[in-house]
Amino acid sequence: GPSVLAEAYLPQGTVSIIGTHPVPPLNRSFAERRNLHLAELTEAVLKQPHPVLLIGDLNTTPWSSNFQDLIEASGLRNSMKGFGYQPSWPVGKPFLKIPIDHVLHAPEIIVHNRAVLGDVGSDHFPVIVDFSLQ
Repeated sequence: GPSVLAEAYLPQGTVSIIGTHPVPPLNRSFAERRNLHLAELTEAVLKQPHPVLLIGDLNTTPWSSNFQDLIEASGLRNSMKGFGYQPSWPVGKPFLKIPIDHVLHAPEIIVHNRAVLGDVGSDHFPVIVDFSLQ
């Protein structure tokens, strides 16, 4: 899946932002590609010279072993922690919603607020995070 690397220059310092979208696990081949992509993200995170924000539709829930491996190996934290259950997909199926849109962050990044906003015409709800660099 595609990824973008950017740097944000904040008053407190620079943050590396990785935006990414692994393929959905529609079949075994796609699931393997998604899992490989998640594993490769760890390497990308560890290479960054600045604290990292990893954002995107990761096509995985926080309970999957591949997600857990990414968190443990990269040292990133899940921004949803402390803000309750915040499912983001799919729009239009209120009882089947799951959190697959993620904002993971380095320990040096403090998340002040996190919310899932309303329908914007996508099949995903937007996730918004207020943060600062320690």
